[in-house]
Amino acid sequence: MPLLRSFLEKLNASPPASRAGQQVTAVASLDGVKLSFAGRGWLLLRLSGTEPMIRIYAEHEDPSLIEPLLDETERDLRAFKG
Repeated sequence: MPLLRSFLEKLNASPPASRAGQQVTAVASLDGVKLSFAGRGWLLLRLSGTEPMIRIYAEHEDPSLIEPLLDETERDLRAFKG
């Protein structure tokens, strides 16, 4: 789990400028790391309370962006070496 926590800490400290072509306009860290997209949607990454994994949630006013948001985030997580 330390590697997963490290990924979230890095994401919080240095969030991407955009995700799936959507500009990141805010970052919150109340329950994981939440990236907001100009009031049009958000992406939340949080550690599972029961399993050694990160849960990824997304919501966007354009439903066609949900899958690209999740896919790009999953690729970054899989590539993370800590």
